[in-house]
Amino acid sequence: MALLEARDIVKTYPGVRALDHVDFILERAQIHALVGMNGAGKSTLVKVIAGAEKPDHGSIFLDGQLLHLNHARDAAQHGIVVVHQERTLIRHLTVAENILLGIEPSQLGVINNQLLRQRARELLENLGIGDLDIDADVEKLGAGKQQLVDIARALRTSPKVIVLDEPTASLSAAETEHLFDTLRRFKERGVGIIFVSHHLDEVFEIADHITILRDGKVVSTGPITAYKPEDVPRLIVGREIAETTSDYVDATGRPVLLEVRNLCGEGFDDISLKVHAGEVVGLAGVVGAGRTELLESLVGYRDVRSGEILIKGESKRIRTPQQAIRHGLILVPEKRMEKGLMMRLDVLENLTVACLPDHSPAGVVSEQSLRQVASNVVKRLGIVTPSLRTNVGNLSGGNKQKIVFGKWLAVGEDVQGKVFLLDEPTEGIDVGARAEMWNIIRGLAAQGAGVVVATSDLEELMVLADRIYIMRAGKVVGSGRRPDFTQETVLQHMLGATEATVVQHTSQ
Repeated sequence: MALLEARDIVKTYPGVRALDHVDFILERAQIHALVGMNGAGKSTLVKVIAGAEKPDHGSIFLDGQLLHLNHARDAAQHGIVVVHQERTLIRHLTVAENILLGIEPSQLGVINNQLLRQRARELLENLGIGDLDIDADVEKLGAGKQQLVDIARALRTSPKVIVLDEPTASLSAAETEHLFDTLRRFKERGVGIIFVSHHLDEVFEIADHITILRDGKVVSTGPITAYKPEDVPRLIVGREIAETTSDYVDATGRPVLLEVRNLCGEGFDDISLKVHAGEVVGLAGVVGAGRTELLESLVGYRDVRSGEILIKGESKRIRTPQQAIRHGLILVPEKRMEKGLMMRLDVLENLTVACLPDHSPAGVVSEQSLRQVASNVVKRLGIVTPSLRTNVGNLSGGNKQKIVFGKWLAVGEDVQGKVFLLDEPTEGIDVGARAEMWNIIRGLAAQGAGVVVATSDLEELMVLADRIYIMRAGKVVGSGRRPDFTQETVLQHMLGATEATVVQHTSQ
């Protein structure tokens, strides 16, 4: 008897059949990978299993018993816990308070803070992340550590089924390995684990079984040993995926659009770099290296302690994102839910919010004009949405990321002289759309924009970047032309496995 079975599941949204008679079986002591492109139905299936969505047809069984799930609480009571792709933490609470939220130890209605901290520390140590500060405010943690807190909170009970939706998206290699060790320990206890991921290397490392979804249907399922890594992408997209490459561009003789001199701030120190018109600059580093903090400081999200920012040769003091936009600095953030999207608005409103002044003659907004702009962006980026009036919160994680990126493409065709700061631009993007996004990024540079791509994806770095800066512990430990590096040498410097002095340095 299977531990969990989803049988003949159908789920339809306006204009879209998200799940089309899907069968899914999870055995005890099994790590079952669920893969597919954005819009394939992975997140919808997870929501049905977690009780967050009711199927139009079909049933969920646990230990052979039919479940009646009307809410996520119902699933949790049956031992089904979910770690969602988007973090669900209370930002003003501490790590310990978040982990034990709702089950705080108390006496006579008063929370026992000492016992709360003790239990939180024990849980983190059991998960292999005991060095995480339990008294730190969650809002002050980087994305990777926030993800670990979210995972710890989900695993605080004794679950029967663990569902992980892109759990490693913000984790460093070391943090990912800690998580995998934890999952293996849960597996040894007989727990069933559903592992949703776009990272096929991780799938082949951790999974016992795999199910591939495409257009809401199961196209293949079986033990992981029955598949070759090169077969899965073809099954995911239903076609061959061409290898994407780009030519190296030497832009050192072109105008410098952005220059940073000895910049210091929260999470980084003494950073100097240049971005020329027509080039892509790669900013490499593991989670916590200071990449996100640097980009957010450049556009006024964070304070700069010292140093200088020059835009087209002129020194600028940028205190707000609005000032940055006026100066042609555009950030596409890593934390798209918090800083990139307006979750209560629809696709049309999110895509066109930055270009409203260009489509408001005499102060009157032309919805027809905005619809045309938004439709072009949806087509260009392959955004999967039932309509332009669909609430953006109902879209998959990858499509949300495309909308964050797309709203700046909607501003206008003329991107020459602008600088795009892209923080993990393809995080959560499926394998089919990733190559397309790479081509779009290269296209921006070809049109005269400067592009900075902060990424922990080494393949992405080597495909996109013309020049590379490597960060570790808040400092640039090496820089140079892309041809001077291999993925291995970049990784060595990211992890501190070699001396920075061997790296090709450049002041250009």
